[in-house]
Amino acid sequence: MTQLSEKIKLLGLANTAYAQGQPFMTDEEYDTLWREIREAQPDCPDLYHTSKDPSRPGHVPHKFPLLSPLKAFDSDDLKPFLARFKHATLQVQPKFDGIAAVVYNQGGRTPTGAKLLLVKSGDGYVGEDISHHLPDIKLPESVYNKPSTSVEILIPLSQWNPEWGMNPRNTTAGWINRSQIPHSGVLEAVDHDETAMSMDILPPHNLDDLQNFFLQLYSEWSTRYPMDGLMLKVADAKLRAQTGHNNRNYLWSLAWKPPIQAEWTTVVDIHWEVSRQGRIIPTVEYQPLKLCGTVNRYVTGNNAQWISDRKISTDTPILVGKAGEIIPRILEVAPRESNFPAPLPTNCPVCGSYLSEYGVHLTCTHPECVAQLVKTIAYFYSDKGMDLKSIGESMIERLLQNSIGYQILRRSPWALLDPVVYPHFVSVIYFVWGTPRTDTYLENLSHIQATKNPAHFIAALGLPNLAYKSALTCFQAFIGHKTYKNPTPAAINSFVLGVEKFKQAMSELKNFTLSELPTPAVKTYCITGTLSVPRGDMIDYLSQFGWQAMNQVSKNVDYLILGELPKVSTKLQKAQSLGVQTIKEEDIPNYLPLKEEPPDENHDQINSRS
Repeated sequence: MTQLSEKIKLLGLANTAYAQGQPFMTDEEYDTLWREIREAQPDCPDLYHTSKDPSRPGHVPHKFPLLSPLKAFDSDDLKPFLARFKHATLQVQPKFDGIAAVVYNQGGRTPTGAKLLLVKSGDGYVGEDISHHLPDIKLPESVYNKPSTSVEILIPLSQWNPEWGMNPRNTTAGWINRSQIPHSGVLEAVDHDETAMSMDILPPHNLDDLQNFFLQLYSEWSTRYPMDGLMLKVADAKLRAQTGHNNRNYLWSLAWKPPIQAEWTTVVDIHWEVSRQGRIIPTVEYQPLKLCGTVNRYVTGNNAQWISDRKISTDTPILVGKAGEIIPRILEVAPRESNFPAPLPTNCPVCGSYLSEYGVHLTCTHPECVAQLVKTIAYFYSDKGMDLKSIGESMIERLLQNSIGYQILRRSPWALLDPVVYPHFVSVIYFVWGTPRTDTYLENLSHIQATKNPAHFIAALGLPNLAYKSALTCFQAFIGHKTYKNPTPAAINSFVLGVEKFKQAMSELKNFTLSELPTPAVKTYCITGTLSVPRGDMIDYLSQFGWQAMNQVSKNVDYLILGELPKVSTKLQKAQSLGVQTIKEEDIPNYLPLKEEPPDENHDQINSRS
């Protein structure tokens, strides 16, 4: 506890020092300290204040509070923001590493006629007037067209001289604290909202793609200005206003701040592997680098065309970047006149068949390629399919090396669900895997009996655009149930192929039992606000009546259940815009069918409070 108290005290000192323009630690050191305190004491008030002494001489109040954005240090921190704004256009911009301030235009709209006031951000409510430095700071044109402009005062890297200090941010703070800037024309104020370095991101927002895109942008933009991350913002001003804040953070903006590193290295070799779709995927091996605390030596080469276009071969210099837990990626390839691409393979590295060109990929189309069989069968038994534990690629590969195992699994990849119906298969499995592994597999097989339904089976086949939810929707529509989301044409095409394989499997499997297909929900609903009972209890109770909870409001939701609402409820606003019916918590019994209620504690608790 004493150690935590010392950390909180240090954070308070760092907050005050930053508000006064005298930072004594780097942003990376501050973020590390901030995260340690948040993990130990999430409600610590010092996490959300930048100063406790806003009334020093020379300070003036801000016209509007300047709150901090939310913070994301890894993918788990990023997911809630992306889920909340999954239908919104987002903007990604640099998170400049300088001194935050506001320029107030008190009259006039031209550089010669405007009366400007420059105030440091301070604690977000009161800041120090530093208008006397305005003649020595390059200002953006936007300050002459708006009543107030949030800016970052910094030294562009093109202007930076290492003789001035340890880093540009602390040097900027030191200069601003002086009565006069020692080097006129060096400092620049960059508009936080109207920076030229800004990219729109249209929905849908894929987490992996976004993080790799962020890494690419950071690598490019950080060569121009000091940065300590990226800003992710909702683009629409109206949605920003509706989203608002929680008195500590703006809820429509997020600072992405994982540890980011990039270093040059050289290519050692290129390895070619076969995917379950038959694509020949290059993996680039390079001289090992330590990035973000881990040693790395392999990175994806994307596809054959990508390798060829960039003339990547042995000894090619490449810039490899990594951000937090993101897999490393090649950010840049050094252009050299002597660069020649590595020779592309002409034959499958596994089965030896000639490769075909399909778009940017080299592809093995041989129907009996063992590499494709291994990946396809392993996918069938993975957690994305039938979830039969302990069945990985190496075990599948060993079975396929046996002639009987190969013949059975090539024709019937589902054979491991009921091995006794295939002649000699059980003996082969014991022979190849040995008794301990085979016994473990058979025990795990008993655990999934009657736990998976036909939609799980079809999704496990790994057909394009047909994950479990899509397979379930197609299956329910196929047998005549009303579905709340129409399947896509691509999913339907894959589903038709899957049904044929499903029929074949069901004619073969005699001892493996599937569960019944879930019945579509009678009603779908979403909850907003705080209920009088735990939300999980409410969901369990309503499930007894065939009601299905949804995470977000959409046109496919029947009801929005209202608890005690916050000042702004985006779910309620969206429900009103879509015409979704709202129900108060106490009125829920009026919408349930008349039936004998099950003697359930959740039911008694909810009914007594309704």
